[in-house]
Amino acid sequence: MIIKAWEREALTGTWELTRKIDGVRAFLTPQGAVSRAGKPLHNLNRFLPAEGQLDVEVYLGSFDKTLTAVRSYKPVFISKENLYSLDLLIHVYSLNFVMTLSLGQSNTTLRRY
Repeated sequence: MIIKAWEREALTGTWELTRKIDGVRAFLTPQGAVSRAGKPLHNLNRFLPAEGQLDVEVYLGSFDKTLTAVRSYKPVFISKENLYSLDLLIHVYSLNFVMTLSLGQSNTTLRRY
């Protein structure tokens, strides 16, 4: 996708928007949870798949709170609502949504998928 600065022209057509969250990326495998850098992450064991890999973003309301939870050896409850799927093929814990916004028409629509 090519991103360019908006130059205040009229917005028309169909636009797809995705939610941006500032969490911690985690790869969940049967062997454990790791960061993109391969460092172990904690408190995610209940979400480990039996096989394969899940690519998720963990978010607990703020980046600092999330980072503390996944780096802590102390038990911290993380619910499946705190996992956002980044894998387009596996939607096990997916809470992401894509909105399609149609602008410049008589009926403006907002659809969630």
